[in-house]
Amino acid sequence: MRLLVKKFIDEFDPEKPSLIVLKLPTGYGKTELFIELANKVGKEIERAIYVSPLRALNENLYKKLLERCSCSKENIARQYMERDESPFFNKPIIITTIDTLGLHIHKLPPPELSSIIKGFIENDILTRGHYHISRGNMVDSLIFIDEPHLMVVETGLRNLFYNSLFYLLSSLSTVILASASITEGILLEIKKILSEVQGIVGEKIEYKECLYGEKCDFCEVYIDEEFDKEARKKNVSLEIKNESYKDVIKEVVEKNNEKRILIVVNRRDKAVEIYNSLVNKYPYVYILHGLLSTKDRETILNDILGTHKQRYIIVATQVIEAGVDISSDILITETAPIQSLIQRLGRLARWDGEESGKAIIVYDDQFYPYNADEVTTTLNILKERVKDIRIKIPISHNSYIGYMQLADEIEEKLGFKNDRIIPESKILALSPIEQEINIVKLLMGELGRNAFGIKANIENRYDEFIHIPFYVINKIKQAGLMDEILQIITLKDQKIGEEKDLLLSRIIEKIEKIEKSNNNNRSKYLLELNELIIKNNMRYIVISEKLYNKLAYNGEI
Repeated sequence: MRLLVKKFIDEFDPEKPSLIVLKLPTGYGKTELFIELANKVGKEIERAIYVSPLRALNENLYKKLLERCSCSKENIARQYMERDESPFFNKPIIITTIDTLGLHIHKLPPPELSSIIKGFIENDILTRGHYHISRGNMVDSLIFIDEPHLMVVETGLRNLFYNSLFYLLSSLSTVILASASITEGILLEIKKILSEVQGIVGEKIEYKECLYGEKCDFCEVYIDEEFDKEARKKNVSLEIKNESYKDVIKEVVEKNNEKRILIVVNRRDKAVEIYNSLVNKYPYVYILHGLLSTKDRETILNDILGTHKQRYIIVATQVIEAGVDISSDILITETAPIQSLIQRLGRLARWDGEESGKAIIVYDDQFYPYNADEVTTTLNILKERVKDIRIKIPISHNSYIGYMQLADEIEEKLGFKNDRIIPESKILALSPIEQEINIVKLLMGELGRNAFGIKANIENRYDEFIHIPFYVINKIKQAGLMDEILQIITLKDQKIGEEKDLLLSRIIEKIEKIEKSNNNNRSKYLLELNELIIKNNMRYIVISEKLYNKLAYNGEI
């Protein structure tokens, strides 16, 4: 166990209402910390809830808990999109996403969300939901929020996260925030929320922070000399190239195909294209992106990790940034915001004893899906400081700059944007005050993740679902593959044939309006699309194996 993790566990008092910020390096052992806390459930801790922005992180933690936690498997539950093991957080150890936790806090419990929204749209309230049960369970819990920096990347998700933090602190819960990328701006916002809460509840909420390399409130030291010594041993070079990513990949792979190569791009279609250009030329080529089924993803990761291969080529999107414990000798990545780059670089020479590696950041004039100003600023500072940066050390050493300081420097240059909607105290009420407002914000994309889509079951694969964004549905139409959407499953029946085609055409009509709209009209059309889906009681669609393979592996959509 790492030094600062051990110091924290020795000093931690779960009985006190508190907010604790742990800014610790990548690979320092946040997972191990939660496992230690989970071992205290039923003794010093009533309930432990792990919250992350990514299901991949959750699945990874779940496996480790089964292997290493002294608790019974029956006491552990996953609760998010395709996992429904404790709908209202009754079990002692809960693994969930910020989306699921946040909706419960906003009085929109996901297990009852469709009924709540349907009643709102049709002006026929059937249920307000049982959010008081889940919210009551949160109050008695230790809340461990992992990688919160990924929860502030877009306005709707940022509002969900900060509002949820406001509620949890107001309820006098114990909250731990842990990440290597908690910047000064995020920390400032967290402290503002704590101050707002203190003014409302009138009770002391203890605040402690451990900011690696700066200060640590629960022990005298704030660095781990042994960890830093190992990090400084890693001789990892950094190159920044304004070249075609295809040309860079071709050159690097041809010269180094006996090594472990990780290629990270910012879009699924690029990843699939690269994968197909390599898979028939080299052995051990793998792909990871957000439209793989859970089973396929697990099979791929087990093959990579289970056999401890020393030779592979992995082509991935942003899904590699967290929850995937792999290491590589060479990393080729498209440029991205600094927080994403830090996570990607953390998959290079990651494991103890690995002391060399090479990182290549490739850029052109295409920054989608990221904000162009943010990526450009990051890129410019990287180019200016490339000789001074040591990408494997967390804090500055001698004349070199570490990745934690680099992130703060880039954020300072960008200027911290605060567009958080400060929640009214009504969010604390148990009554359904503001439930209707929250529904509208959710349906218009102002509350929660801006990744609208629909669940899809793969034909003949029981309980295997993927989440297909709406814009991909439009691409399926453009590819002439709408017949590969076999059924629409509703709360009442299955829609096939002309009935299915008519509903799909209406959905696509709404999607096209969203894609063509400006920001002023987008929320309106999003609301119309969600109303259409809810009024028709849509639960999910069924797609053919052929369509799934095209989405996941073939690159034709």
